[in-house]
Amino acid sequence: MAARPGYLTIMLDRSQLAQADAACQQQAGSVPMPDVLAEIARRGMTPTGTVVTSFVKETTVSCKKPALYPSWADLQAWQTQYGLELVSSGATKAKFNQIDAAHQWSESCGTLPVFQAHGFNRAWGLFGYPNDSWTVDAQSSIVANCFAWGRDYANKINTRSGQASPWFGYVKQLVGGSCNDPALPCYNPAVAPGKRYTLPSTISKWMTPHTDAWRVIQIYRLVDGAQPGLWDCTAADPRAHWAAVTETYCFGDLKTLLDAVQPPTVVTDPAGVARIWNPDALDTPTATVLTGPADGTPDTTAQLTFSASSPRVTFTCSLDGAAAAPCASPASYTDLAAGPHTFQVWPTDAFGNCGPAAAWSWSIAG
Repeated sequence: MAARPGYLTIMLDRSQLAQADAACQQQAGSVPMPDVLAEIARRGMTPTGTVVTSFVKETTVSCKKPALYPSWADLQAWQTQYGLELVSSGATKAKFNQIDAAHQWSESCGTLPVFQAHGFNRAWGLFGYPNDSWTVDAQSSIVANCFAWGRDYANKINTRSGQASPWFGYVKQLVGGSCNDPALPCYNPAVAPGKRYTLPSTISKWMTPHTDAWRVIQIYRLVDGAQPGLWDCTAADPRAHWAAVTETYCFGDLKTLLDAVQPPTVVTDPAGVARIWNPDALDTPTATVLTGPADGTPDTTAQLTFSASSPRVTFTCSLDGAAAAPCASPASYTDLAAGPHTFQVWPTDAFGNCGPAAAWSWSIAG
């Protein structure tokens, strides 16, 4: 019998096209994202990117220093060419611990239709809290209803047996910083205060998770060679590598880590792990309208309550054929016209499964 694999996700945070210089051009020595995707894909691995939806334009590259961001057209082309999958890092990169519940919903669950409209139907696999600003309340009451996991930066391993509410997925970052050789000037913490360059040797064991374990490795912008005052990736020994900006990492060291992945490890996106690890990930949720207006009522207001077969569900509602919009039970309507009315509600679970509509019909007496 073949061994059950461990799972690995290689995640490019915010799907940054390249590092930007002062003029919003590609910084010399910055490795463009297609080159990174090609290295991952040619090893038979699925690359994953996170996206802040407001950072991405339809057809043109955008600049938000210190990075350039690809267009939706670029991302779609890379999905076709390299198998790129995406997850959400929010609508505007707002810090969750500084916004109210309505804003938290629009920042997280509200981004999923944007991904779906561009052909990315697996963004529900993980929500990448901007700036690691998660709260247990937001994760439990909002994000866990429409994402399989919420990102938490931690030196922890995700295990199949350990998956439980509030459904956090632990992520390890590969960062730049001062070098690791104390004999070199780049060892001085002033090169990158508070950070030291992540050595491939300390991460290589992460690249082959054990059975029923899942590791997530996150990288930012990849660079090569050396740029004065910015980074140096030229030494054969990674202990001499450094980067002044922590969201920068040497491309050669990433390739070393990719080569460290051993079978039967499966490199996939978070949605791939969710569908394998969670039995209910393949179940289609169903909705039930519990209460609503009586037929023939003279009341021009209506309140309808509804529920779903799964606890991890969000809803969209429509009245009389209007465009469906996010909703919660109870849904209330006022100033309704006399005559027939039909309410519909659709459930969508945290694994991206959308169930059929449940309906309630009634008429208002004239």
